[in-house]
This record gives sequence, C-alpha cells and structure tokens, in this order.
Amino acid sequence: MKPLGPRAQWLLASVLIPAFALFAAGAFWLQARSHAGLEAAFQRELGLLVQLPRLREDVRRLEEATNRYLVGGDRRQLDVRRRVLEDLRRLEAGLAAAAEGAEERALTDRLGRELAAVLSEQEQWIARRSQGRLGGSAASRLTSREDAVAEVVEVLVGLKDANRARLDERRRAMERSGRVALGLLLAAGALLGGSASAYLSARLAEAVELGAVKTQLVAMVSHEFNNSLSVLGGMTRLLKEDDPKPPDPKRLNYFTVIESHIRSLAVASRTLLEMGRLEAGRLKVRPVRMDLTATARECCTRLEVLWSRKGQAVSVEAPADPVWVHGDPDALALVATNLLANAVKYTPEKGTVTVAVRAGAGGGEFSVKDTGIGIAPEDQKHILSGYYRTEAGKKAAKGFGVGLALSQAVLAAHGSELKVESAPGRGARFAFELPAPPGPPPAG
Repeated sequence: MKPLGPRAQWLLASVLIPAFALFAAGAFWLQARSHAGLEAAFQRELGLLVQLPRLREDVRRLEEATNRYLVGGDRRQLDVRRRVLEDLRRLEAGLAAAAEGAEERALTDRLGRELAAVLSEQEQWIARRSQGRLGGSAASRLTSREDAVAEVVEVLVGLKDANRARLDERRRAMERSGRVALGLLLAAGALLGGSASAYLSARLAEAVELGAVKTQLVAMVSHEFNNSLSVLGGMTRLLKEDDPKPPDPKRLNYFTVIESHIRSLAVASRTLLEMGRLEAGRLKVRPVRMDLTATARECCTRLEVLWSRKGQAVSVEAPADPVWVHGDPDALALVATNLLANAVKYTPEKGTVTVAVRAGAGGGEFSVKDTGIGIAPEDQKHILSGYYRTEAGKKAAKGFGVGLALSQAVLAAHGSELKVESAPGRGARFAFELPAPPGPPPAG
C-alpha cells in the first residue's frame, strides 16, 4: 500500500483528531451522566441503610417505655413513648419514600402493617392500665413474654439485606459504565492511532533531520568562523608589532578595539561550536588532575582585552598553592571563559568583577561575581535552559543565550551544577564545585 503523502496525512489527521475528541467527549459525558445518577441513587441507598439501626432502636425504646408504664404506672413513660413514636413515624415515612423496587416496597408495606399491629396492641394495654383494669401480676406477665416486636425486627433485617443487595448492584452498574467509556475511548484511539502514528513519525523524522542539519550547519559555520578569527587575530598582532615605536595612542586604541571584538567573537563561536557538539551527542569530557587556580588566571589573562577596554577592575582571589580538582581542563576553561565574558558583558564601565577560587576538603569552588545589571528571580530558572535571554540582558548587550546552558551541560557531565545568586541591579554570582582528584596529591 502506497504511504500517504504529507498533505493527505494532514487532512486525515485534521478529521481524525476532532473525531477522537468527539468520541472522548461523548464517552466522558455518558460516564459523567451515568455516574451522577448512580451517585445520587447510591447516596439514597446509603441514607436508607443508615436509618435502619435508628428505626430498630426506636422500636426497642417504644417497647421499653410501654412496659415500664404497664408495670409501674409512671406516666412520664408515656411522654417518652410519644416522642419516640414521633421519631419512628418520621423514619417510617422516609423509608417508604426512598424504597425502590418491588422487594423494598413490599418490605416497607409489611413494616407499616407490623408496626400498626404492635402499636394497636400496646395502646390497648395502656388503656386498660390507665383505667385500672390491668393488675400488677398481669402487667408483669406481659412484660416477661417473648419479644412482641419480633416481626418488626424481622422486616428490618430484610430491608437491610435488600438495601445491601441494591448497593452492590449500584457498584456493578458504575463499573459497567466505566468499562463502556473506556471501550469507546480505546475504539476511538485505535481508529486514530494508525494514521496519527504514521503522521507523527514522519514529522518526528523530519524534525530529527532538520535538527541534525542545523547542528552540522552551526558546527561548520562556527569552525570556519573560528579559523577566520584566528587569521584576523594573527594579522592584527603582526600589524601591531610592525607599527612605529613609540605607538600612536589613537592607533593603539584601534588595535585594542579590534582585539576585543576578535576575542568576543572567538568566545561566541567556540560556544556555538561546542553547543552543536552537545546537541549532536558528541561533547565528551575527559577529567584529569588539574589546577583550578591556573584556569582562573589564564581565563582572566585571555579576556583582558575585553575588560580593560571597559575600564573594569577584574581581580583573581585564589590561594597561592594550586587547588587540585578532577576535571577536563579544556571544557572547564570554556565554562570559566563564558562566565567571565558574561560578567564583563553585563557589567557597566568602571564596574568590578571578581574571579575566586576556594579550596575545600572535598575539592574546590570556582566563582565569578560582578556588579552588573543582575538577574530577576523569575528569570534565573530559565537562563540555564538555552537560547533564553532576559529583557534587561537584551538591552545591555548582544548574545545568543547559549553560554550558560553549555556551561551547565559541561558541569553536569562532571557531576556538578551551576549555582546562581543574583537580584536586579545588584550584580550576580555564578559558582560551581568540583571534586578532588582521586589518588594521592603530587609530590613536591
């Protein structure tokens, strides 16, 4: 079978996706409607079940108050009996209204007849007792007879069993409703799945191919761009060396501007090149024993042309002895360069940037702190994701927004992470930690 073309797949998907949505909406509507009705019925059944023990207790209290009056003649028991009887009537009416099905209605009718018979008998004995025609011995015999409300209790037990059976039926109905809705969704999903899968697979393959082309293009352009920058840098040094001595201050300033732009472009092209390798899965780190202090000093020296042109004060705070860590020197030099270049870029002229290295028991910490524009808290969680720039950053300087993301990826490959401390208008501090190298320290 000839595969569908992109246009046909799009048309098919535009039909099937709304159809699936319609199926899903219909299934959920049916399920919601069914569940709403079943839930209401379930609540009625549960309320009925809760009332049965209370009704049985009222029957017992009614019998007890009647017996006490017959034996002792205490008329207060008649008041108790009257209140219990009112509650009993309300419960009986509620049961009759909530009864569903032939079995429950037959049981509630029988309950009404049995209660009427019990009450009629009790009222006859109460009348004889109030008229003085019931002696104490006869009253004692009446109260010691077998339970006069046994028939009522039997009916209540039957109602309870019938109610439980109906609750079980409600539960099974809800389960059936859920299975029907699930079946509708699965049927719609199966109908859509084949065509949608082919369409999405084609789009995924296209996206992967475009991503690979983009990565290759960025890597190629960055590589060629970096080569051209190397040539420009070399020619600039030759021109500077061939300049008459003493150098003309105006021409010397021109050379400084050229060198600063070459260095800035070199950092950007190297970052883009490594970002392309990262996206292609070819960025590897090879950790060895390295001196973090040396990396900090080399980084400052390499970017001196950038910060000296802006009149910034850049200092290195590091111990005199080496701070040995386990890391890839080239990859970490790129991270340090990106952090310092960002600090210089977003710090105004005459500002201050401090590159610090601190030794610890478990390794070392590298940090760059500046007095620049700062980063808002809501932006701090995005700047490490890649291709993201804050509004303040866009106004302050140009860039791609990939340097911090690349630095984070390199540090993640080392088992570390980039930490950010900043606030708008109060500068920023970026720091990361690296473990100490395995094995004993070098001799000497």
